[in-house]
Amino acid sequence: MKANVSGYLSRLRKITSYKDALLEAVANSIQACADVEPENAEITVEIRLKLQAEPTRKGHPTNDRPIESIRVTDNGEGFTDENFESFCTMDTDRKAARFGCKGIGRFLWLKAFRKVVVESVYRASSGEKYFRRFEFSTSDIENESTRKAGDDEAVRTTISLQSMIDGMEQTHDVTAEEIVHLIIGHFLWDFASGTVPKIRVVCAGESLCANDVFEGMRLAATEKQTFNLAGYDFEFLQQTLKFKSKNGLRPGIYYCAGGRVVCKASTALDPKIESLMPDADGADRMFLGLVKSRVLDELVGNERNVIEWGTEGSDDHPSEKAILKRVEEICSEYLKTEFERLAVKSNARLQEFVDTEAPEYKAFLNRRRDSLYVRPDASVSDVREYFREEFHKYERAERREVDDWMAVDWSGEEAESKIRELSERIEPILARDLVKLAASRRFYLRMYEKAMSLSEEGGFRKEKAIHSLLYPMNTDDRLAVGTDKQNLWLIDERLTFVHCLTSDQRTDRAALKLFAVGTADNAGELYIIEFKRPGHDDCDLDENPISQVLDYVDELRAGGVTAADGTEITGADKLPIYCFIVAHITPTLRKQCRNSGLQLGASGDYFFGVVNGVYFEVMSVNSLYKKAKERNHALLTAAGLDNP
Repeated sequence: MKANVSGYLSRLRKITSYKDALLEAVANSIQACADVEPENAEITVEIRLKLQAEPTRKGHPTNDRPIESIRVTDNGEGFTDENFESFCTMDTDRKAARFGCKGIGRFLWLKAFRKVVVESVYRASSGEKYFRRFEFSTSDIENESTRKAGDDEAVRTTISLQSMIDGMEQTHDVTAEEIVHLIIGHFLWDFASGTVPKIRVVCAGESLCANDVFEGMRLAATEKQTFNLAGYDFEFLQQTLKFKSKNGLRPGIYYCAGGRVVCKASTALDPKIESLMPDADGADRMFLGLVKSRVLDELVGNERNVIEWGTEGSDDHPSEKAILKRVEEICSEYLKTEFERLAVKSNARLQEFVDTEAPEYKAFLNRRRDSLYVRPDASVSDVREYFREEFHKYERAERREVDDWMAVDWSGEEAESKIRELSERIEPILARDLVKLAASRRFYLRMYEKAMSLSEEGGFRKEKAIHSLLYPMNTDDRLAVGTDKQNLWLIDERLTFVHCLTSDQRTDRAALKLFAVGTADNAGELYIIEFKRPGHDDCDLDENPISQVLDYVDELRAGGVTAADGTEITGADKLPIYCFIVAHITPTLRKQCRNSGLQLGASGDYFFGVVNGVYFEVMSVNSLYKKAKERNHALLTAAGLDNP
């Protein structure tokens, strides 16, 4: 060859397994058998294992038997003078026109093995048989010899891959079945079209015929279609096979070049094509679509693991998008029945996810059901991510459309129809927001319920936990506490968007917080919340929380209270004031509520009414929970969640 083989190898892609070298040897044999009658063409792949496992670096034996060598034998034309000359020519194009070869496959042998021995009995143009032997390594082609072959020597070539390079071994025992599925997956076009020679794999005393294994997987005859795009002819094979997870094949569209599978189409197709397809009895099948064309032979990378499309529109060849669009049209007709079954199963999976995991997408699913699809076996995380992406696209498009409609003039009867259509368009988005709010509040109700179950030991743990859940304890009122950090809605919905102005520690067991809608100097409403910690005995008559609040209100109305940031609270004497007292409803507190003119609620555990122009609600932690739960139940019902 007279070339720097090592330097050439360094420019080739890195491989991590002996399998690439094995497949290149099998490809060489398939091409060699191209002129042999199909029924007579034979290839044998023999995996020779070492007799026993080798010790690891720590001295312990491994569980697998390493590969000693791989021998690939065929009865093709062999290494004639022309073929040998081509082998000795780097980047040869001898097989380019017929097989779409790039002339570098044999170098991949040396990426996984240190030495390759070739022995070939071939028939010369004179009709005489010859035997040729040579060795191939990074040192170049060596020890080449040729002699006349005996009459009893059949035309046959053996490529022996020897002395595997460290790091190329597998971590488990190699089996004949594994190698058979590897070969089927790589030469799928030839197997599906019925043009592959008989291939037998021998390993560890087991012998399997790859052709028989493929026929056992085939569920229907291969369907072949042809089409033309941008002046290029395409062949498209459609094949349905039994699904076996261990065979390495996955449903989808595959590009082929030179009769070999190059890669799976990465551009998004109808996702049903890449799903396992149940038959009438529910058994899983997989669809494989194989695309072949001269343009793919031209675009395949030198190392046959990628189609190099280039920039769309910059070349004369058809784009991948155009190819896949045509392929999808063919598939949709061929797989019509399977697609219908998949649509039913997908719908069931989507409905199950919405019912059990994400009710906020219920309205969206109802509106877009026919255009949504997930694999029936999709995981919860995959379905969640799918919903997020699809909903985001829907929301972005619909909000843009709504904005456009809102920007134009409406008139006459058209206005009514526009309002109706806009409402229908935006309803899934609003419903999602409503359900997320309801689900969030249900979570905090469960937290509240958990806090209520705490014992009173250890310094009023229950009251501290509940107080912290309603509003962060020991918070500097000069720091804003966002609505996502407080849950005052548990007390009353009007407290959802208030902000704290200041606090007042009335006694050791009573703390007031003043909230406002608006700012201190421009408030619209004022809210007072008193969290009263229970004592060991009944309430002292001198610690009447209603009287304490009224004293605070007098001070507030007289302008004697300022916000924590020093801003004067103005106009309090003209503003509506609401007070909520959270406390244990003790006998003494009941008496104080009655004496103040407050009315007992229907459930018997809270009081309400107006005293001196201030609206009061006095409630226990239990009544607070029940009332909040009732309100949220109404919200859950409106959101379509029946279980409170």
